[in-house]
Parts: sequence; structure tokens; C-alpha cells
Amino acid sequence: IGPGFDREAQAEHSRMLEDSGYQVHWCDALPRPDRRGFSATPYLPQLQEELESAAPDLVVSASVGGAYVVALWQSGLWAGPTLMLNAHPCCLRIPASVRAVIAHGSNDEVFPTARKRLEDLVATGSPNRCLLYYTGDSGRLSSGRLSRIGDRHDLASLLRHDCLPRLADAALSEDCPELALARSWRLQLSAARSEAEEWLP
Repeated sequence: IGPGFDREAQAEHSRMLEDSGYQVHWCDALPRPDRRGFSATPYLPQLQEELESAAPDLVVSASVGGAYVVALWQSGLWAGPTLMLNAHPCCLRIPASVRAVIAHGSNDEVFPTARKRLEDLVATGSPNRCLLYYTGDSGRLSSGRLSRIGDRHDLASLLRHDCLPRLADAALSEDCPELALARSWRLQLSAARSEAEEWLP
């Protein structure tokens, strides 16, 4: 879903998806749903046409584009694998049987959301079909500094270690998304490291 992906000022996320081997169809002919009182309902026929034309295996949204995902879920027009970057405030539940991955950071300045609320949201989905990818701040060191800074709205951590396409793969996997993501960690190891670990008990 194009609105929400800033493909000019911050093109890294969209380019990573395109460079990862996916056939990407951008649904761009939609207004940016960030004005007060916006309703995605009038645009559902257009979204339905896009879905029927592209026949996607995965729907991906970012930022305000999540409003369209929620509308698709509520209307029943989409119940397939979904990757939502930034949990949209209007997303209150995940429909039954939908395989969904939601990515959010503790320092999101646009959609500030407590971790418990995000965990409760993911818990509304069917067991073993949903994953919350959450990057939070570490505890403070004796100096008062943080050793790890959680993501802001741009979810910069997704650009490291092929994290974004790995989350897409997790949403598409027939396995539990969390298990699929954990298995993908092994692909980040060098061949020498993997060979050496074969000797471990």
C-alpha cells in the first residue's frame, strides 16, 4: 500500500523490498489517510480492484497506510498474510486466522504506543499466526546512558541484517511467524561459523 511509504525522502524500505526478489505492486492511487476524520471505506472498491488485479501473496503497509489494511480486514476483502510497519491507532484487533506481523518501535513519535497495548493487539489474533517485532530501549547504564535505542517511526532497524524481507518471509511462512523469523537468524551466520557450530553438542 503506497501511502505511508515515503519513497522519495526515505526510499530505503521500499527499495529493500524491491531488491529482495519480491514482485512488488505499489498501490499508489490512493489519498494519504492522515487527515482528521478520514474514512477508507469509499476507497475499498479501488482496493478490491487492485487486489484482484495484482493477486498478492502479502499486503504490506507502513505508517498511515495501516488505515487501509484495517479497512480491508473489517470489510473481509483481505484475510491473507499481512505485514504492518507501525501499528496504526485504528487497528484494535487482528481478524481470526489472519497471519500478521506488526513492527513497532518504542520511540515512535507519530504513533506512540505502549508495549503492553501492542502485545494485547497481537494477542487478539489466532495463536501461532501473529508476531510482534518490537524494538525498545535498553535499561540505563550506571552512566545514565542507554546501550540500545528503540526504533522511531522510520523503523531504521529493519534496514539491517535483511530484517525487513525476513519479516515479510515470516508473514508468508506456513510456520508460526515467530518460528520462521528465528530460523532465519541462522542465515545471518557465515559459512565458517555454521560449519564450526556443527561440532557443538
